[in-house]
Amino acid sequence: MSTPALEIIDVSHHYGNNRVLHHVNLQIAAGQVVAVVGPSGCGKSTLLKAILGTHPPSSGRVLADGQEIRSPSRHVGIVYQNYALYDFLTARENVAFGLKLDQTTLMQRIFVPWTLRKKWQAHRQLADDFLVKVGLEKAGNLYPGQMSGGMRQRVA
Repeated sequence: MSTPALEIIDVSHHYGNNRVLHHVNLQIAAGQVVAVVGPSGCGKSTLLKAILGTHPPSSGRVLADGQEIRSPSRHVGIVYQNYALYDFLTARENVAFGLKLDQTTLMQRIFVPWTLRKKWQAHRQLADDFLVKVGLEKAGNLYPGQMSGGMRQRVA
């Protein structure tokens, strides 16, 4: 059996006397899609922050690819429901934009953008590959406002 991509082991967390997570255990395989659902205040955000590494649990462990998460890193990230996308860019352009920022410097983008044409083309192709991985390949040319509320029906 392979190592889970994400593993939550006996995680508990409290803020003062307020316990928000109590011995949570979870294993998520690579490529698996999981939804965290519950009422306000039940610990969803606290669990996500523990996974992100910004708020380590009071007890228990969070592992990503077998490595314990103790602080934020470039290998673990969260895409929040709101404010995570530029509404003037398509889904493909939003994904490619993140790659562009990660793999080029500000100086390159300002002073020698013509030298980056091939790299940006590769970013767009990689963005398409990422969209396929998460089942959003048909949404590549849609803007965020076109995807909310029933996106699957519009894209299908």
